[in-house]
Amino acid sequence: MVQVLLVVSDWRERALILAQLQEEGYTVHAVNTVQWAIALLCRGLIAPDVAVVDLISQGAAEQELVALRKLIGNAPLILCTGVYEQADIQDKLTPARVLVRPFRIQDVVDAVQGVWGAKR
Repeated sequence: MVQVLLVVSDWRERALILAQLQEEGYTVHAVNTVQWAIALLCRGLIAPDVAVVDLISQGAAEQELVALRKLIGNAPLILCTGVYEQADIQDKLTPARVLVRPFRIQDVVDAVQGVWGAKR
């Protein structure tokens, strides 16, 4: 079973993405902040095969994002950003995909399927 780490601050959006990924057969660990994701990873409670991180409204420091990237190891990272987000951090995080708003929930699911299929 493919495990997805989903980090989205908005509870409605997180719930919609979670439901769609679960419907597609993924096991999803959904949290609202990068800090929670780091805590789960540090405690060894999850070992995601793919991570989806929405940078909007995170308020995460650059070092936290870099720490998250290190903790997920070789798992593909999908970043969700806004049109005006800085691209500087993207280079340090080496995402497999970047989704720029506006995007559909299905776009997130397609990105997960795309990076997981490419990794196998």
